[in-house]
Amino acid sequence: MGVKQTVFGSRAERSNYQKLESRWGEKYDLWHNLPFLNIFTREPLIDPDSLDLRPLVISDLDWQRLKKTSVDYVLCDRERDKPIVGIDFDGIQDGFSTGREYRPGVENPSPWRHLITTLKLKVAHGSLFPYFVVGSRYFADLSPRVQLCIVDGVIGEVLAKNATSERFAHGFTAADAGMTDSEWDALPPWDQDELIQNFAISVEVGNNFEHNPIHVEAARLCDELGWPSTSQRFVDPPGVQRSSDGRRLQDSLVWGAECVIRTQDVGSITRTAWMPNFDAPGFTGLGLAEDIAHLMALDEVRSRRLRRS
Repeated sequence: MGVKQTVFGSRAERSNYQKLESRWGEKYDLWHNLPFLNIFTREPLIDPDSLDLRPLVISDLDWQRLKKTSVDYVLCDRERDKPIVGIDFDGIQDGFSTGREYRPGVENPSPWRHLITTLKLKVAHGSLFPYFVVGSRYFADLSPRVQLCIVDGVIGEVLAKNATSERFAHGFTAADAGMTDSEWDALPPWDQDELIQNFAISVEVGNNFEHNPIHVEAARLCDELGWPSTSQRFVDPPGVQRSSDGRRLQDSLVWGAECVIRTQDVGSITRTAWMPNFDAPGFTGLGLAEDIAHLMALDEVRSRRLRRS
């Protein structure tokens, strides 16, 4: 036996850790290779396959398996060391998670990796904990000039949604609308509803700006470029069919969003962003795909303007 030269399993695993640490380490603790059972308890869990929210039962064999596994990167609250989001880097099979399923990116994948990863996903979903499996592409910078990756956006969305849920849990008061209780009570119900909706939107937007670097950088570039004309839409991956009323006829493993920016000096720029349908607790992803496509298009507009100057 001897001492390893590094605690990381590969150069890519180390590089990804450094990328996340540089982005998130100022406000949060980032743990590497944290034992799985340092994050999760055995009970009570919810069976994610049940409709009646019955308890999830983990067999002794599966529990012993979980004792031997870990999570590559876990972001924790600095004050309490509470886990916030977990990410496993699948550098070997370059797969990703979608819901409680693991989708390897290679032919003839390892049966053991599929078994243990699916088990980890099941426990994470039963615990309502945002846990993701991602391959190398999701750690790649969006461009040489935008040194952010999809994983940064995933973490940012989880943090923003957590902050929004915490704020909503405190409820709404007349003071949130800048009014006294008597002034609020004098308003008709439809005006009250509109003010509550405006409050909810402002909370969500504010938390996106505070926590999601993808959203922040897109807004910064918009301002730098003079807020160019922009249109966006969701796009389906090849093979996905829709009914006559526009509904998808089957679930998709990936989501896509397209952004088109039109300017007089550089013309029309189109960029499309694709990301897994992670379907994880505390995460949606559609808005993130839009933000990434928007940021990529803005970056190309900036790049072409710099080349012209």
